[in-house]
Amino acid sequence: MNEDKIKQYVNMGCELEDEYEEEVTKVTKKLLSSMNWPINEIHQQEPMRGINGMLRADFLIGGEEDGFIIELKSPNVPLLDERARGQLRAYLLLTKVKYGILYNGNELLLMIKGVDAPVYEWNCREDKEDISIFINLSKGIYPRNMEKFIAESQERSRLKAIVNDNEEKIKDSITSMIASEYGMSVDSVKNNIKIDIGIAPKGISLGQGVKVVPKVSRKELTSMRDDLVIICPSDSTGPSWLKRYYAWRSVKISRKPIYFALYVGWPQSKVLYFGEIETLVDVGDKAITKTYGQPPANPSDYGKKAIILKPGSLKELTDPIDIVRGKGSGIMGPRYSSLINFVNAHTIEDLSTDE
Repeated sequence: MNEDKIKQYVNMGCELEDEYEEEVTKVTKKLLSSMNWPINEIHQQEPMRGINGMLRADFLIGGEEDGFIIELKSPNVPLLDERARGQLRAYLLLTKVKYGILYNGNELLLMIKGVDAPVYEWNCREDKEDISIFINLSKGIYPRNMEKFIAESQERSRLKAIVNDNEEKIKDSITSMIASEYGMSVDSVKNNIKIDIGIAPKGISLGQGVKVVPKVSRKELTSMRDDLVIICPSDSTGPSWLKRYYAWRSVKISRKPIYFALYVGWPQSKVLYFGEIETLVDVGDKAITKTYGQPPANPSDYGKKAIILKPGSLKELTDPIDIVRGKGSGIMGPRYSSLINFVNAHTIEDLSTDE
């Protein structure tokens, strides 16, 4: 299974607009190949006799006992169309196959035999970076993880609905917590920070290919030569990206650091990770940055660098560097510190200021 290829063909499907179903078929065959399905297991379904005549799904992947059906539509056929869903339900009822996929390049629905409503929905608009459904349908992984995947996806959908219904309450709760923690007025917090509430995209970097990171104390870093450390800020999803790629995203760098550290914001609010830098890559270098999961560069990113770490050098700190509780904010932009100061710091205020 090649995750980069899967993502490539998923994106190719997302770019289809008014093309005929034949174009969706071509992309789907390439996608299935990247999911490790050999050509001899991508079957043209045999015609089946239904109530309204002969029926035939586009593809049976694998066998009836442990495979799945794919019914393809052109991108201009919305999968909300009850007729399309009805077709797939009929195919499932006429075979021993448990799972069925309705796919038009832009959208995907997963259905189970005997269940009227889809158990999972995916679309390019909201889920383009999340290829977990395609990974779970790959040969060697399917079907053993499907029940768990569906349960987690439905839990995620319920959470999304809860967040949508309670966005203002959640914002008010976070605002009150910050005001109380740092001795500020609620109005001051509201007027000076922006709180965006939503469900973080899972993405291919969250959970897939994340490496185990050894833990060390900062004292153990003293065996390394003293040199420049760059400390970069992150949100709570950043460590998964870092541990997957041993790399960090576009950073405006004014000096030449030898070491890298990551500050993870709320709820940890600590410098938690440390690694050795192998190279700095211009974010405009698509061939290299794509290897490390970097998103396409925006004009605002030009001149920034991607930080590539030495393989195996990333460590999680058992004694992370904390903020001054009740006093101030965390790290908002890159900071530089000597390794000696980094090792001996009591709080992030002992590190230099943001650049």
